[in-house]
Amino acid sequence: MGEPITALPIVDEDACSGCGICVAQCPGLAIFIVDKTYSETEAAVSFPYEYFPLPEAGDGVNAVSRAGERVCDARVLKVMNPKSYNRTPVVTVAVPKDLADDVRSIRIITASR
Repeated sequence: MGEPITALPIVDEDACSGCGICVAQCPGLAIFIVDKTYSETEAAVSFPYEYFPLPEAGDGVNAVSRAGERVCDARVLKVMNPKSYNRTPVVTVAVPKDLADDVRSIRIITASR
């Protein structure tokens, strides 16, 4: 029998290529990616997002902390939801670089469609 779902994920940094597949495949959805090289002023934060409606690239959203508290405004860069992700979309948002370590999810401001 494998590890329990509550076990902390362990990333083998030597084997990591930065592809992000682990974000959607982690059983506890505990893995996220913070890319502080995205631009001079912004970081890209990617995380699993299992809520409706799904945002779309270009949408303005509220970036929230682990506790669900608003951290800052964010811009959706992309939403990946291929069949191989087993219905666990991965959302990537751009946030101010100095707040990237606090952002863990988003809250939709208003439906933009």
